[in-house]
Formats: sequence, C-alpha cells, structure tokens
Amino acid sequence: MTGIDALVIVVFFLIGFGIVAGLWPKKKPAQQAAAPAGEPNDTTPRWHEVLGVAQDAAPEAIEQAYRALAEQYHPSKVADLGPELRALAEEKMRAIDEAYAQAQFVRGRP
Repeated sequence: MTGIDALVIVVFFLIGFGIVAGLWPKKKPAQQAAAPAGEPNDTTPRWHEVLGVAQDAAPEAIEQAYRALAEQYHPSKVADLGPELRALAEEKMRAIDEAYAQAQFVRGRP
C-alpha cells in the first residue's frame, strides 16, 4: 500500500464519519425538573395568562373568560376541519380546563 492509498482511505474515512455524524440524532437538552404540585415552572403559563384575566379578577370574570374560551376552542367546533386542528383544539382545551381548575383552587372553590 502506498502513501496515496493510505491518504485516500483516511480521507474517505473522515468523509464517511462526517456524513454519519451529521445524520445521527442529536441529544436533546435535559428537560427542566418538574415543578412541585401546584407551582408552575417558568415555561408554563399561569392560570390567569391562559384565561386572559387579571390575577385578582372576580370569580364571575374568571368564569366568563373560561366559558368564552371553551366555546371558541371546543374540539367539536373544528371537527370538520381535520384531525390536526381537532388535536390542537383538544390540547388547548386541556390547558384551559387546567387553568380554570387551578383558578378555582387558588380562589378557594374546589
């Protein structure tokens, strides 16, 4: 084997390594530790942000905002528009329901 043969082998080895390394799945960053129950972490919106009300809003305003959002994002409203939009509506509705439940808990009404 000549020096040129060895050089060609090394070059193709490096090119192959670069291709495989580029296609290999990257490690995802570690997710943040879950917040204790009842305490949202920095990435999750708080209940009043989801419902679009002030944190010290009256219970009537909270319920009115919940009903308006529930009517707007209910999955049956977008059932005819396809499964992707229905899945998005279900996810949004889950967030709205959780925010409303958290608002009831915070306000002292279980």
